[in-house]
Amino acid sequence: MLPSSTVLSGDNSWITVDAAVSNDKFHVNYRPLQLDNLVITGPDGQPVTAQNMFKGQMRSGFDVELTTPGTYQLALVSGGIAAFWKENGKNRRWMGSPEKFDTEVPKMPKTCASRNATVALKHLPPAASQPPFLPPAKA
Repeated sequence: MLPSSTVLSGDNSWITVDAAVSNDKFHVNYRPLQLDNLVITGPDGQPVTAQNMFKGQMRSGFDVELTTPGTYQLALVSGGIAAFWKENGKNRRWMGSPEKFDTEVPKMPKTCASRNATVALKHLPPAASQPPFLPPAKA
């Protein structure tokens, strides 16, 4: 995620954020990021709504109004489970949501290993002052 500004001052500040997958830092050249799991948290810990969201061919984007002085958190939060096991002598793997784990992964406790992960891609644009860092609401 790349904001249009990183240093802001004054009342009623806005930023526009480009969100893309790329092969180079800060160079939009591959595909848009999915914004379904976008979580924006204001300096007071309250959720902030993204405005003017769009998905293009090469990038996604959105605007954020920074109404309160402090640091905002912009995060793409996702999570899931990965499972690994042997079945009939072959290595098998599965990745998906915790809700589907019990129905889609065979119950083999001695040969199955699983990992649960939460991933957050964050950007912290400050608006004037910076209060303490707060975790995103969905993490």
